[in-house]
Amino acid sequence: MAMTQQDRIDEETIRRANEGDFSDYVKGQLAGEDGIGAAERLGIDRPQEASTPAWKNEPQNQGTALNLMNQLSSTPSWQDLLGMKEQLVGIPAITTDEDENRNMYQYLINEMLRAGKNPRGAQLLDVSQIPLTDEGDPWRRTGGTTFTDPTNPSFGRDLAGLFSGENTGVFNLKDQDNKGLAAIADFQPNWAQDELGITDWGELMEGLITGATPFKYAKMAADYMKDSAPYQKAHQLGVLGLETAVKPVNFLTEQIEALRKKLTE
Repeated sequence: MAMTQQDRIDEETIRRANEGDFSDYVKGQLAGEDGIGAAERLGIDRPQEASTPAWKNEPQNQGTALNLMNQLSSTPSWQDLLGMKEQLVGIPAITTDEDENRNMYQYLINEMLRAGKNPRGAQLLDVSQIPLTDEGDPWRRTGGTTFTDPTNPSFGRDLAGLFSGENTGVFNLKDQDNKGLAAIADFQPNWAQDELGITDWGELMEGLITGATPFKYAKMAADYMKDSAPYQKAHQLGVLGLETAVKPVNFLTEQIEALRKKLTE
């Protein structure tokens, strides 16, 4: 018997559902009218959406993220990255920048982009080395790599430390193994750029401004760029995946204009 248009829609719906696609469209086709949907019309069991992943019921922190990231090979595929994206996006990155606003997925992409290059920008802290209070809470952060015991304040000790250069009440991660930085598996240089097609917006912006600005103003312009909201937007675009050829051109035009306004203000 020849297939009807509804048969083809139903079979396509079941195929997509079996591959994990439970978009609103697929759910609507499965539900149907009066409870009669694609599966019932085809005389098969209705596919069920996968249960909640186990990790969603477990504590998520930077240690969790590092365990995931260090399972990747030096040449991860998009499937590898997207398989852990949802989990990593929900974990904030704790770096040498106190005001860090990236999540661990964004940091992972950044690590791939700067593989084989000199470190650029904030680096991930090894939070496992931060001391704990008697209650088991981490010491309070006071700087990029410094922490102090919130349960043992001492104005006199802190004042004396200003003159001696030593303060037993302050813990500095820089004095620890590996300068207090977290160890992350090495990625193959240029793999993210050449094989996965990820744009390094940070490097692109720096090169553009440095090349288009008189030398004595180049560093200043680059610093303003890194602090700007549009720069952060560019970084976010860079970690979302493949970009069209038109989008970077349009965005760079907006970025240059935003930077011009910021410098003139």
